[in-house]
Amino acid sequence: LYTLLMHLCLQTGDTLFHSLNHGIFLLSLLQAAAILASFAYAVSSLAKGKVSPKLLILAMLYVVLHPQIRNHLVMATKDGIYSACFVALMAAFFRLRSGTGCRRDRVIFCLAASGTVLFRNEGKYVLLGAGLLTALADRKTRKAALCFSAAVAVFPLAVFQGLYPAMGYTKGGTQEALSVPLQQTARIVKEHPEDISGPERAAIDAVMDYSQLAEAYVPSGADGVKNLYRQEATGKDLVTWLKVWVKLALRHPGTALEATYANYYQLLYPGNFHMNYDSYGWSAWMCEFTNNK
Repeated sequence: LYTLLMHLCLQTGDTLFHSLNHGIFLLSLLQAAAILASFAYAVSSLAKGKVSPKLLILAMLYVVLHPQIRNHLVMATKDGIYSACFVALMAAFFRLRSGTGCRRDRVIFCLAASGTVLFRNEGKYVLLGAGLLTALADRKTRKAALCFSAAVAVFPLAVFQGLYPAMGYTKGGTQEALSVPLQQTARIVKEHPEDISGPERAAIDAVMDYSQLAEAYVPSGADGVKNLYRQEATGKDLVTWLKVWVKLALRHPGTALEATYANYYQLLYPGNFHMNYDSYGWSAWMCEFTNNK
């Protein structure tokens, strides 16, 4: 969905102002508004729940001062709007659970859940897991949590397997849902190559190019490893590799955890980390790319 939104903004900028950078500027305005609105809604929700004012001030300072949050206000990537949807979803859930919610919060909850699923492939797995865990942990809301989980399971199928193909959109690759095990496998291969047996190496190579795996591994991003994924891999290949991944993660749990931590820590740690996806050349390439989709 983010690619479609970006395409519309780029086309609008090109049509009205004859500038793709104006399209990127429009996209930045939209996602900045979404992120700021979600944080404002979250702080308001906490205030209604009678959370300590000191904690509210700390939360606002974190949002204002954290460099990654400022980057995501204007960075042309799906993470910003996805995060806005997720924050709004959690805030609406907090209101509904604490008894301070109303019909509007139910609407926000449903819209934010839809955005979480549509703007990032892993969103459906996050919400499905959260719904099932809630059903197990809270007997009072078990029925509602199971209904929510069922909706989370069906909605993406209707959109990604039904609506998108009917509209001619290209289906995303299987690797998009396997970011965590792919990264963990790559890091273990890079740091412990001597501990990979022949059958394990063959199982990994059936799913992704083993010979390039260690070199392609980048701690802060999974794209390099995901690009090695073999689209011709069968379901049997995936199952065999996933079994190997579990074995490797159990043999090297520290390395597996480090792989996941390294992929996300910059979103929490206010360090010197820069991403620039908003150049004119990149926006021109993206406009041409989305036109061909």
